[in-house]
Amino acid sequence: MSSSRALPPLKSLQAFRYAAQSLSFKKAAESLFVTQAAVSQQIKTLEQALSVELFERHTRQVVLTSEGQYLFDYVEKAFGLLEEGVKGITEDPNPSTLVISSVPSFSSRWLVSRLGGFQTQEPEINLRLSPSIELSTFADSDLDLCIRLGRGEYAGLTSQLLFKEHLVLVCHPSMINMDAPMKEQLINIPIITDTGPDVRHVWPVLQRFLDLYDMPMKSHLHVADLYVFGGGAVVSTRHSHDAVWFGV
Repeated sequence: MSSSRALPPLKSLQAFRYAAQSLSFKKAAESLFVTQAAVSQQIKTLEQALSVELFERHTRQVVLTSEGQYLFDYVEKAFGLLEEGVKGITEDPNPSTLVISSVPSFSSRWLVSRLGGFQTQEPEINLRLSPSIELSTFADSDLDLCIRLGRGEYAGLTSQLLFKEHLVLVCHPSMINMDAPMKEQLINIPIITDTGPDVRHVWPVLQRFLDLYDMPMKSHLHVADLYVFGGGAVVSTRHSHDAVWFGV
């Protein structure tokens, strides 16, 4: 029983493919971003592995031998199939659709009102919003970009600052005595807690501001996205005509 013959090095087959396409070692080297000598050596390695000559070397050009032409037909098909397979799993299946994820409050209060201008500039792009408070690795979804409030430190992802935001404490004026010290009053007001993953770093800042440090803050209402506006102090970016604002 005859054993199957091992394939020659893939780099040599790749160099052969480009040289056979252009019938030029120099052009093959330019396509592969290597030296002409490197291409020549790879093809020599391939010829030695196969024990056949693949090119007739002339002064100004090279020509495929009958064995070279025979091999080239298969090499071209093989690399073509490889490229098609890689393309199938790496290309965006919907290149004209832009999928954006954002927390619901930001989408409704800021993003949606600005999408009309974007679509006027880019009429060929279809937009799809995916409101969510969860962070994404992009590996398990069709998202193209996510907009989040945070420090922009996401492992394995690239982030770009859109603009800086200021978080403030907000409460109804009836809950505050403007003539009394503020911090003591704020400590005793239940806080509406945003449990979203992007604002977790805010709470230690607020605790230091209130001189609470390791002491827990009073909180009876936990909200995944601070879209509600109720009684109590709340870390938020929303505006209200009857609110008192304090910098965090």
